[in-house]
Amino acid sequence: MFESKKKIALMVKKEIQAMAEGEQSEAEMESLLSSNPSSDSGLVSPYRSYSTQVKATYTKYNGTAELGNWLTRTCVDTRTAFISGEGLSIVTDDEKLGKFFDELMVSNRLKGSRFHNMVKAGEMEGRQLLTVKFMSSEKEGKKGKVKIVSQNSQYSGGINYKVYLHDSNDVTDIKEVTEKKDNGKEIALKGEYIYVKLGGDPSKVNETTTRIGSVLHEIDNYSRALNVMRKNNHLFARVTPYFKTKTQKDASTLLASIVKLGWRIGTAFAGPADLNMVVPEVGAMANIQAELLSLTKAVTSVTGIPVHWFGYVDAMSNRAVADNLFEAINNATIQERSIWAETFYDLLLKSQEVAIDNGLLQGEVNRDFEVKIPLISFAKSVELVKNLSVAFHDGAISMGDYQNSLPGIDPYKTNVAITAERAGGIVIRNNDLVNKEVGSTRSINK
Repeated sequence: MFESKKKIALMVKKEIQAMAEGEQSEAEMESLLSSNPSSDSGLVSPYRSYSTQVKATYTKYNGTAELGNWLTRTCVDTRTAFISGEGLSIVTDDEKLGKFFDELMVSNRLKGSRFHNMVKAGEMEGRQLLTVKFMSSEKEGKKGKVKIVSQNSQYSGGINYKVYLHDSNDVTDIKEVTEKKDNGKEIALKGEYIYVKLGGDPSKVNETTTRIGSVLHEIDNYSRALNVMRKNNHLFARVTPYFKTKTQKDASTLLASIVKLGWRIGTAFAGPADLNMVVPEVGAMANIQAELLSLTKAVTSVTGIPVHWFGYVDAMSNRAVADNLFEAINNATIQERSIWAETFYDLLLKSQEVAIDNGLLQGEVNRDFEVKIPLISFAKSVELVKNLSVAFHDGAISMGDYQNSLPGIDPYKTNVAITAERAGGIVIRNNDLVNKEVGSTRSINK
């Protein structure tokens, strides 16, 4: 008991110190011991600081909060899919550089899971800290590889880092990155970092409020409304048999017979009364349903997730809105996709420097390449291909522009396959180059 009291006192001391430094809000003091806001009226948001929002987002995403778990996870995963679903597309005319980029992306799993996880963490925190390192190999004959490392924050089991800039309006001009220890001291981190700032306003470098963080209050109220609906149904949503009699004597006699027989619905019964099945009015439910829809619209307007994806199909009855759905999704994610594309351009530049310094590449850093994260509605893919085809044949765009605008296309592998096909006697089978004449097989990745 004494040890528990010491731990609680230490926690309170840390919370008071953090509040004095302006990092946390009153809501965290209220929820210090219970880990939940003290008020459940839903009238005032308890998420009034960046740290509170991020902590709540992680808690809800992992399903350990009292409210908002499934809706928070839906928002995070759906926006992650919007932003990173088609993956990174890299185009360069330098064949050796294209091969290096392809091997780099594959070895770091940046064509799949790791890139999705980076985007997901960015959606939950509004920022990411990345760096490029050379990892030597213990095996003989192996030169090692370039590793792109993402540094987790304290909210997801990592370090409490803080970024300082030379110019507060330029996140690429990093002065220093520090780690804040438990004793309050800040220690500078070694290495060259790339800071991905996805949320917040330009004046705040480290408090990067996310889209989802700004609607956590509405997400909680959505859960509260569902809970109220469940309670109402539990208490009142029962069909009740009602026997109408002409006299009080008939009613008393009938009631005594019902009790004596232990009558249940479905059992034959005869008596001097008319039987009706009474159900409760649904007026209160209509208010709750209206609130649910209003809360969903608020979440939709901020996150860009179409309202009918939350189950409100009728809310998309407007034909104009339905026709422009893809544009709405694009507008809600273009900022994040642009930031990630710029980030990976810088990462690939830094990767070339590291590779050259460690003998994996020869020559100088090549800046002549392009990184895109294409987004396309598959319903509009045919129209897109037609327009790109016309532009290509008119000489308005290059083949690289064409390929880089198509989802699901890896320009490097596609060009390798096209070259092999044009050489003759070569077919493509399961991502392998197969020589029909001699029966040999060579992997495209090799």
